[in-house]
Amino acid sequence: MRFQTLKIVMLLSAVVGLTSGTSAQGAEGAPAKKPVTAADMVAQGEGVVENGAALSETVSGLVREATEDADMMKVTCLNDKLTQIDGNLRTAQQHLQALRKATDAEVRSHEHTMIMVVSQKLDVLGQEAGQCVGKDLYETGTTTVDTVIDTDMLPFEDDPGVAPVVLPPSLPTLPPVISAIN
Repeated sequence: MRFQTLKIVMLLSAVVGLTSGTSAQGAEGAPAKKPVTAADMVAQGEGVVENGAALSETVSGLVREATEDADMMKVTCLNDKLTQIDGNLRTAQQHLQALRKATDAEVRSHEHTMIMVVSQKLDVLGQEAGQCVGKDLYETGTTTVDTVIDTDMLPFEDDPGVAPVVLPPSLPTLPPVISAIN
């Protein structure tokens, strides 16, 4: 069951990563270039809706798993996030529909901006849903282990007949007691 949770958390991370790519911010924090044509705006909006739907399905799976595990804290947290995700997904769908119908450039720009704001909210909700299941426990990032062996401390390797030097444990030193009477 725990391996299944790990797989779902990894899927959730991937979905959050995909929705991050469609947000209004670029990788360096600079605003992303706005789509030039109405078709580009619609395509970007469709991507947000698809990623939001995938996020909703993923969180639904996490809710089912938490229910099976009888973990009411996770169920409550995930249900709250799922409700917010579904609400934002409906909002994105409504703005996408309005974007498709828009004939005025300003209206199209407004609807596209609204979809990008919802995309950012979905990113945050995906991260919060990950926190509900302890996703941060699984994400360690890139790790490396460097082992350095000080050969000066290992004289017995040069001559196996010489026993290693084992230092006695050091005794803790306590500061002097300050007398209350001066």
